[in-house]
Amino acid sequence: MLCQRRTRVVLALCLLLVLWQCFRAPTDGLGPFPWAPSLFDTPAARCGASTNSSAWFSARYNMSVEPLLTGAAHELSSDVVQWWLTLQGPSSGGQLQAIIQQLFTVLRAPTSGMWDTSRCRTCAVVGNSGRLKGSGHGLRIDAHDWVLSTYMRVKQFIKADRNKVLILSPAFLKYIHDNWTQRHGRYPSTGFTALLFALHLCQQVSVFGFGADSEGNWHHYWEKNRWSGAFRRTRVHDADVEFSTIERLAAEGRILFYK
Repeated sequence: MLCQRRTRVVLALCLLLVLWQCFRAPTDGLGPFPWAPSLFDTPAARCGASTNSSAWFSARYNMSVEPLLTGAAHELSSDVVQWWLTLQGPSSGGQLQAIIQQLFTVLRAPTSGMWDTSRCRTCAVVGNSGRLKGSGHGLRIDAHDWVLSTYMRVKQFIKADRNKVLILSPAFLKYIHDNWTQRHGRYPSTGFTALLFALHLCQQVSVFGFGADSEGNWHHYWEKNRWSGAFRRTRVHDADVEFSTIERLAAEGRILFYK
């Protein structure tokens, strides 16, 4: 799906998950869409509206958890390092910290401007489910400020503007694994991680392309075998837990979930 944006945020997994943030083309001429949710007509009012916090949500959401590595001096706790290294294979925490320090000799640390909450930031999280194919949600997705979406095989080298690369913290991934997926699966999926990232940074979150397709089959939209169900069989991620959590977030008004 091609989305022209003033701002595009792309999430990919490479050593650590990295977030690519680019400018999109202006869309001021699009105007309101008659079929779009009312939140696009009055985003400021939507952002200003208070949402009652349930016990379920409060037990999982922790505002103090930083989604990103903030610089070369960023220290990870020993339990985070141990969890991360169990996913990466034999290594040492010292090497991980050295890698983080080396990363920030190339990349700049995030600026405080990206955390500005004075405006309503609308974000679309686009999953890779077969449900996305032929959904017709392209213009709805384009109406958001940021879009998190991608499918890319992990590569050793990726060409990118280094000033527009952000690195997710392993601590944030462990927080999702502990608090949100309740340690089901080995680690959270990229799509679910993108959703939680948006929930922490955006005032409005719309979710597309998650779950089974219209015929009840689980597959990625690029797979030719519609009944492959590879996502559910591997159990690396727990699709059922993640999907039920997404539905609960939608039921509580935390996100808009397009099926």
